Amino acid sequence: MNLEPAVLIQSDDEKYSEILKETLTEAEYQVVCSRNSQDSLRYLREGKIFLVIFSIKKLTDEYIDILKTIKQNFPFTEALFIVMWPSANSAYKTSLLGAYEYLARMPELTDYIKVVDNIFKEVKNRYGNSSVPWVNNAATAEFLPQIIGNHPRMQSVLDKVQKAAHSDLPGLILGETGVGKELIAQMMHKKSPRKEKPFIAVNCAALPDTLLENELFGHEKGAFTNATGTKMGLIEEAHTGTIFLDEIGEMSPLLQTKLLRVLETGLLRRLGGAGKEIRVDVRIISATNKDLYAEVQNNRFRADFYYRLAVVNFEIPPLRDRKEDIPLLVEHFLDIADKYGKLGPYKLTSSAMRMLVEHDYPGNVRELKNYVERLVVLCAGNSISPGDIAEIIPNLCASTAFVEKLGKSQKGRPAPAYARPSSLEEMEKKHIKNVFEITGGDHEKCAEMLGISGHSLAEKLKQYNMIKTQAYE
Repeated sequence: MNLEPAVLIQSDDEKYSEILKETLTEAEYQVVCSRNSQDSLRYLREGKIFLVIFSIKKLTDEYIDILKTIKQNFPFTEALFIVMWPSANSAYKTSLLGAYEYLARMPELTDYIKVVDNIFKEVKNRYGNSSVPWVNNAATAEFLPQIIGNHPRMQSVLDKVQKAAHSDLPGLILGETGVGKELIAQMMHKKSPRKEKPFIAVNCAALPDTLLENELFGHEKGAFTNATGTKMGLIEEAHTGTIFLDEIGEMSPLLQTKLLRVLETGLLRRLGGAGKEIRVDVRIISATNKDLYAEVQNNRFRADFYYRLAVVNFEIPPLRDRKEDIPLLVEHFLDIADKYGKLGPYKLTSSAMRMLVEHDYPGNVRELKNYVERLVVLCAGNSISPGDIAEIIPNLCASTAFVEKLGKSQKGRPAPAYARPSSLEEMEKKHIKNVFEITGGDHEKCAEMLGISGHSLAEKLKQYNMIKTQAYE
């Protein structure tokens, strides 16, 4: 069977992806670029793309999720990661999920050509000798984000999504960090008539005002010193689709005013546009972890802008308020590990599950997912016990509230041994030692996996007399 040399680049760095596209085009590859996962999936459904290149700054949940979707639904499509800030942990994750290669950015982009050539030859040979269809039947169905939860408050949110999805009215999603606000926005988009159109997500807290305004509205040539050409803003790119504005509570009053005009008139003006207005058809969904109504009352957020954003409100409960959903979420994350891990199926003992349920999760679902992934990666076997949790997630066991709550749950019975760990220092020392061995004594990788600085790691190693080092002094 014939196979065209079609490559898709999904990137969070527009300039680098354009240069990479030029390099591959010169090598006679057919290249398309995407800025988000929804567009990437649309391209994958429309044609036989043998390779998706993720040209990214660092690995995030978005790229993990689309990698899983690709490996589940497009059996011949390979994934190559080119990362500005690579890490051993991220490389390991992508390898478990089936990525072909995980590379740091190279000074010479032509160095990637040989890698892409090899991938094309392998895919062409596999596809030509197989009777398996290019796309699984499931891939023709809607790609909906998985939102796990049977709690009545979560079901109420999902019911409201079903009702509001077919409207073009703005929506405001409220909830703490890590509860899944972007997943709700994606579901609203995928259940709407705009589902085949762009879905573009923007974190309003990630950029200073001037850069955020440029990202949202774009600019004309000559608008400022380095504006050598015209740039379309993200609102324009989302034309006929949906734009998701996360952390909207961080937006400045000036930008609130400009965005309010877009909401009310459907018109925007690029930076340096000199009176030229552009009509856009876009649905705006926003999210925040702040109490926006209180911000309005305290004159920290524009009232007129708030009432235009909050036509349909969704309030996602924190994980601590729906603990009965924790076992469902754990099983969901373990099921993913079963499919892509090397030791699966993974199981938690009942006592270990109780430990996870009793924790309050200030980081919500994102924190729980991190813990489950960490247990799967670092646990010696595939049966996860309370001892494994105490060793691998010492901060969870060290929480005073957790120990008190777990003690109360025993109702007079002797508390299990893991509720009385020998000491936090001993647990930390053992955990650092294990990670240090896993990374082969590599200080940088060890510090990255532990989530601490290299200097802090060096201090810990000295404190516990584990190794004498001058690496980060």
